[in-house]
Amino acid sequence: MRRYPLLLVTVLATLVAVAPAQPPEVELPACNEEFARFLVEQQVAESRTVEQTDKRIRILIRSADFLWRFDEPSARSYFTEAFKFATDRFVEKGFEQKESKGLTMLLPDFRFEVIRAIAAKDSAWARRLIDQIMKEYEKAASDRKDFDRTRELDDILRVAVECEVAGGQVSQDACRISRSEELC
Repeated sequence: MRRYPLLLVTVLATLVAVAPAQPPEVELPACNEEFARFLVEQQVAESRTVEQTDKRIRILIRSADFLWRFDEPSARSYFTEAFKFATDRFVEKGFEQKESKGLTMLLPDFRFEVIRAIAAKDSAWARRLIDQIMKEYEKAASDRKDFDRTRELDDILRVAVECEVAGGQVSQDACRISRSEELC
């Protein structure tokens, strides 16, 4: 009986020693950077068929964010396209609200979602876009409700702070206007 445990240990030790080593990890052709970029480009191309601008804007933002370190010019063009769609949507619909079961939800201003994504990559470009929105704000502020003016200014200041944290400087126009609105 003493032979069997000793025999079992010997067999197991032999199997472990003779067992083939794991083959080195080989990069699968489907899992590489070039293929990932191809998929993102394909998703952007297919997003052109999406009629819901909020979804299209988010697809463009995510695609640009992913491509930034691989292909900055393409990423910039996607950010630009997303900002154009967001601006067109704002011109068409203004400040959006959604009513559901007696509750009012404020929908985001997609211009600022695009600017936030841009600010993480290029704060100077984000500042230029904020300045552009500030000029539009100054033109249209008198025609807007107090709540909408405050909401837009809050978004502008939030993005300006994000730009500063990302290495830029806060837009001087944003601070000047916010002081005149007594929000700072």
